[in-house]
Amino acid sequence: MIFISHHLNEIFELSDEVIVLRDGKIVGNENISNLNENNLIKMMVGKSIFENNNQEEKKIYKSENKVLEVKNLNRPPELNNISFDLKKGEIL
Repeated sequence: MIFISHHLNEIFELSDEVIVLRDGKIVGNENISNLNENNLIKMMVGKSIFENNNQEEKKIYKSENKVLEVKNLNRPPELNNISFDLKKGEIL
């Protein structure tokens, strides 16, 4: 079974093995018993959360390149008049 989450408590509770993807590439593959929360975060973001924790400027990726547009999607009873745009770099 594949379980995808950013909720670390769920990952440690449900998983035996963790594969971390960053920018579409595998950056880590480890048994959950060999990891702690800090190790997993470092795999996910590429550095320790305790490194450079000084007022570092946050980079926000914004794109106007629309790759998907949905308008007035209906599928009763769950969906009623759903509209959204998906831009390059976003995850939906």
